[in-house]
Amino acid sequence: MKNLKENTSPFITISRLITMLEDHTPVPLRLEANLELKVLCPGPDDGDRGDIPTTTPLAVPETVSLIISPPGCSLHVTETGRGTHNSGRSWILCLEEYDIVSGDYLDKIDRAIEQIIQYTPSIVKGLILCGTCIDVLLGTDYDFYTDHLSKKYGIRVSAQIMGPILKGTPGSGLYHMYTAIYRLLRFPDKPIAEKSVNILGILKDPSPDSELPALLHDAGIDKIYYIGDFISLEACDNMICSLLNIVVCESALTAAEEMKRKFQIPYIVLLPSYDPDTIHEYYQKISEALNLSVDDSFYYKKARKLIHLLRAKAADITCAVGERNISPVLNVALDTIALGFRLEAIFLRKAASADLPILRKIAAENPDTRIYYDTHPGMWNYIHSPQNYDISFGVPFPYLRNTPYTMDAPIHFPYIDYATLERLITRINRLLDCRRQTHSVPDEDTIHKKRRWIIYRQERKEL
Repeated sequence: MKNLKENTSPFITISRLITMLEDHTPVPLRLEANLELKVLCPGPDDGDRGDIPTTTPLAVPETVSLIISPPGCSLHVTETGRGTHNSGRSWILCLEEYDIVSGDYLDKIDRAIEQIIQYTPSIVKGLILCGTCIDVLLGTDYDFYTDHLSKKYGIRVSAQIMGPILKGTPGSGLYHMYTAIYRLLRFPDKPIAEKSVNILGILKDPSPDSELPALLHDAGIDKIYYIGDFISLEACDNMICSLLNIVVCESALTAAEEMKRKFQIPYIVLLPSYDPDTIHEYYQKISEALNLSVDDSFYYKKARKLIHLLRAKAADITCAVGERNISPVLNVALDTIALGFRLEAIFLRKAASADLPILRKIAAENPDTRIYYDTHPGMWNYIHSPQNYDISFGVPFPYLRNTPYTMDAPIHFPYIDYATLERLITRINRLLDCRRQTHSVPDEDTIHKKRRWIIYRQERKEL
């Protein structure tokens, strides 16, 4: 009984977590989620960091998607896969028990595609098939089948696997999704003469006021391409002529490798960061990859000055971070330390040996940081007697319900430029300049309605 009580303790320290991961000891609070995380921990991206493998690809123009799945997966897609791009362009083919047992459902897919092309009101020039774990088990050869469909219907076809059981690995749905998206590209009939680079791993420009295009233009680069910013699928083919692929999401690595093999486009990996030193290093890497000189010195000095001023203001302010961010929670934790806040707690869903490097960096600054596993049943008790922090960086709403004066910081959505960092600092300074601030927390009924893709509004009022 004593061990049971120890194993249901509400938290462990980050130092203890590191030791347990190093020793391959089971983490006491780690419980594989037996509840719906997207209801417990609602966020702006519904828990998938903004990327939904089934519907995100529809940011690419003139494409449709067909999800081929059992009814259970279809239900998940209809409830969580809503988005601004998929009106009349995302379709579901439900498999019956016989289809799954026999594996004989290719004819059904063929008939479904024929109807989609016939009845979709917009132009269809590209199709992305989306299979599930069933196809992994059955070994469905979608590569062969996409070639057949492409020849039959005269459109571009690629395929991906959602693969939720493989989430967090190179076999996960996001890796397949990005590979399927960029696999739609073809050599253009009339190659453009402009010098360009591609951004892989995010489909649209996330930072319209970024200094990145101007600095690259001054260095001799005419365009920066995001595949979702084109008006037609054929226009997307201009990406094939680019000098460099910049990968800003690990899930796009397989796509970058395939484009290097097929189109001889080299790539570099620059993962989003709020650290000005890291961003400065990124510009140096871009310079080396393009054999050009990109001068970011003005923006670098300005960003360091802004960080210095914020650190002076944030030195005595306690904070906690959670999964309600676009950026991974451990990256957010490291960001808050770099910004000068006193990190007291991390609300975490899981940690593995691969996370040890970043956990050690956090522990070097804050060895007593508490780790709460927000999937553990014991956290229901925490809701009624929570710890108080001065500011929350993405802590799930249920854990803020009884802390009405905890300030709710902007959601972390870093990029590879200084403009995004400056935007965050401006918003945080505005937040800290308020004497008191409240946040609205959804009531129980609102949380149950989460499945209807509600985006929660944070109401702020200076008292």
